[in-house]
Amino acid sequence: MVVVGDNLKGLIQAKNICDENLFDEFSIKITLGRTVFRLKPKEGDIIKYGRQTVNEYYTKDELKGELVLVSGECVLACSAQDIKMPLVYIGFLFKLKELWLDCSLPLIVLTPKSNQGFLGR
Repeated sequence: MVVVGDNLKGLIQAKNICDENLFDEFSIKITLGRTVFRLKPKEGDIIKYGRQTVNEYYTKDELKGELVLVSGECVLACSAQDIKMPLVYIGFLFKLKELWLDCSLPLIVLTPKSNQGFLGR
C-alpha cells in the first residue's frame, strides 16, 4: 500500500518521521546534503565489493553551489534532513527530478540494532 495525502500527513505526525514542513501531497520533500563523496578510482584498479574502504576510492567534497555530474560520474550522498523511519515501514526514492537524475534502487533490507527502526540521513 502506498500512503499519500492526509494519510501520509497523519503518519508523519503520528510517528514523528520528519518535520511537517517536508510533507507534500504524495511524498516527503527532502533535499541533497552539502557533503558528497566522489568516486575516484586509480586507473586500472578493480574494485571488489567489501575489499576496499571508502577512503581508498572516494574523496570527500563539500558542495559550495550546484552538484554537477558528467556522464558516467557518480557520488555518494544523503539528505540534508534527518528521517525517522519506523520499523515496519519502508520508503522508496524513485527520481530526483530537481537534479534531472533517475535513481534505481534495489530492495534494501535494513537490520536495525534495536526495534526502533531507522534514524538518519
